[in-house]
Amino acid sequence: MKKILIVDDENEVREIMYALLELHIDSSEVELFEASSFETAAELIEKNHFHLIITDLCLSGATGFDLMNFVRQTAQNKMTRTGIEIAAIASKKYGGTTKLLAITGLAELIDYSDSFTMFSKIIEKPFPDNFPDLVMDLLKN
Repeated sequence: MKKILIVDDENEVREIMYALLELHIDSSEVELFEASSFETAAELIEKNHFHLIITDLCLSGATGFDLMNFVRQTAQNKMTRTGIEIAAIASKKYGGTTKLLAITGLAELIDYSDSFTMFSKIIEKPFPDNFPDLVMDLLKN
């Protein structure tokens, strides 16, 4: 079973993503988790092998970049977390518009910069009708 973690400190945004995915995925194939903070996400990441993590870039007390770095360090330490897909939700602070940004794999996280050039997909909010399909496509990689 594949696992998706949704991390956002804004309850409404997190709940919308969760509800959209819950309505469109097969619960026998994909399990959804959610976290409202970096700390909760870190605990879940240490206990589970996630195939996809969707995170806000602007979390209370941390950033999505901090979470990406934590995922990278956890992967290096455990040597078991390869091929994790990470999607990030960027607020207006990070690039002038709110966007969903997708990164493919951990290799691109090793030398990341504050530039968005590392992201392979950009899907602008509000979430498009095919948001669940885009997420499922990331799970196929």
